[in-house]
Amino acid sequence: MIYYALCSVPCAVKLNGSYIGKAGGNYSIFESDGGLIEFLPLSSSYLSVSFVLDDGASTENMRFFDLGGGFLLIPVFARQRFSDFRLIDKRIFDSSFGKTAITCYAENGARLTVENSSGFTVENLSFLPREVSFSLVRSRKKDHLFAFLSSTRTEILAFSITPDIKLEFRRKADGFNLNGNTLQCIENKNDALNHTVTSVWTFDDEVRASSLVVTPKKNLYALPEELFKIAFFEEILVGGEPENFLSPVLKPKASSLKSFLGDFEIVLPPPHFKPSGLTLLVYKDKVAYANVILKNGLIDGLTLVDKDEI
Repeated sequence: MIYYALCSVPCAVKLNGSYIGKAGGNYSIFESDGGLIEFLPLSSSYLSVSFVLDDGASTENMRFFDLGGGFLLIPVFARQRFSDFRLIDKRIFDSSFGKTAITCYAENGARLTVENSSGFTVENLSFLPREVSFSLVRSRKKDHLFAFLSSTRTEILAFSITPDIKLEFRRKADGFNLNGNTLQCIENKNDALNHTVTSVWTFDDEVRASSLVVTPKKNLYALPEELFKIAFFEEILVGGEPENFLSPVLKPKASSLKSFLGDFEIVLPPPHFKPSGLTLLVYKDKVAYANVILKNGLIDGLTLVDKDEI
């Protein structure tokens, strides 16, 4: 049987105890009649993932997809735990609803706690922050307490204090700016067009998305045909302007693309046993193939095809 693997971190791969190669963010392919496969991260920050191929179903740490002629494996890596207690940072703020403490610490993982005289909450973190900062923003009916937790990227959490404590916002960013009750988040996407996504959020009586600007760093018309198709679906994922990819016939239907395609999460080239003109869309618990027809360099037709219909 043919297997494809896609890893979020570079790994060494062992099959039935023997080393068979490396896997990373691009497709890795191997054949097997079954047995135990192990993904061993090359970074000490992550735990390894083991999976019995014969079981043929997703588990907590492995997403398993039937591609219609082969299978796709996407390991879900857990972060290493840190057993010794370490206080990373702690602040106490005078909120409108009394003194509120926020603490970031490591012990059997990294955690963030927020507490006052009437409430308490704790959030597990997926990484050990190198830098931490906190900020309090007041509004008419509630305050918002921000935590900015940085490593290679920054994870931003915002808790409402009413006086109850509730997590209302959580997002990763490559850059940010908090100005009063307005937060700007900048995300750099590693996709075909190298998008930069800039979102602005307002924290008042509720959290509102004020604006979203998606800027490509590459010219989409300079892409080769197969990458042009991939970029089209990535444009939908980042909330950009997919109408730029469409022919005059399809352009009026751009607003309905998301509902037509559904909530896909990953865009990939097709496996080698499917026609090369297709695009593979990975959803939470299934895959589908998209057949894209180009005319004069623009998308003039789009259909979804089940994996077993090809």
